[in-house]
Amino acid sequence: MFRISRDHKAGRIRRLAHGLYTTNLDEPPERLVRRLLWEIVSLLFPGAVVSARTALGGEPARDGSVFLTSDTDRDVELPGVLLRARKGPGRLPGDTPMHGVYVASRARAYLENMQTTRARRSVSRSVSRYELEQRIAADLRERGVKYMQGVMREAKGIAGRLGMKGELRELEGVVAGVVGMRRPV
Repeated sequence: MFRISRDHKAGRIRRLAHGLYTTNLDEPPERLVRRLLWEIVSLLFPGAVVSARTALGGEPARDGSVFLTSDTDRDVELPGVLLRARKGPGRLPGDTPMHGVYVASRARAYLENMQTTRARRSVSRSVSRYELEQRIAADLRERGVKYMQGVMREAKGIAGRLGMKGELRELEGVVAGVVGMRRPV
């Protein structure tokens, strides 16, 4: 601890967040954080699940918010990024490992985005219903009906563990509507 303090005062390292320092003094901090984002997330929230809006887009929201499910409720402000961790179920079958964290499966991301949330300190944790319908339609176009059926089977299998049975019923309706729009009349 004393060495970090000494190096920081001497200008050999710089602070990015509480307990997070870098020896990279040349790169702008916002660029450094974006470049090393997932490694930083895994240091601050080991084993967390990249979830909700972030799981659908794979990158921070327009305001820099990154949504996580972790073993703690905590926000961490970094240069250009706000990590927003909420306590919830950890890794589930289908969640994909990435740099020491996990990315929510498409089924989990759909269910999480069915939750009603509102923006407080940043953008809303979930996308709008319209945005979710657009993502489902794009997945259906790009990957087909069999893929979507697999996603829905997975959603049925994990909805109980996530406490999202109501969201599952709503998701089934949305997917049925999107699939129905693709069928010729």
